[in-house]
Amino acid sequence: MLFSLAFAMLTLQSSVKICTTAESKGQLCLGTVGRHRGETEPALLTVYTREGPKEAHHIEHRCSRCGTGYWHGYYTKGPDVFYHEDCLEDTILVTSNQTAFGLHLLWEYTTLMIVTKSAFEGLAASYNLTHSNEETQGGRRCLEPKRLREGWFLYCLLEMS
Repeated sequence: MLFSLAFAMLTLQSSVKICTTAESKGQLCLGTVGRHRGETEPALLTVYTREGPKEAHHIEHRCSRCGTGYWHGYYTKGPDVFYHEDCLEDTILVTSNQTAFGLHLLWEYTTLMIVTKSAFEGLAASYNLTHSNEETQGGRRCLEPKRLREGWFLYCLLEMS
């Protein structure tokens, strides 16, 4: 029983059912949102958590009327990305189409930066040493300082807004 739970794949997707984006005339779209029919396989994400890197399927949903893309915690309209107001109420923040972070890890790293004046390079190196034997199915296990930096700044921006 424990073996099967330890290797279960996470699935991240939007819970939005009705599109509330504004159309060109300023009215709400109100189209239905469902799984994108053109998507053959869900995107594969690496989620960096306190327990080590995990893999997750990131399922795309689309509005049937305007085509707005809905993902876990955010939506896209053309090239623009909009995060939901409640995106930090979940345990995972998706920061790119390949990367996500556990919010507990981002909070822990925020406190370490404040108290010990740690840099992104040092935090990423520490994470990689701690979780060096844990490789995801897609082969990504190392946390790059650039990924951490981008994820942390997004987290802080969303936290302050």
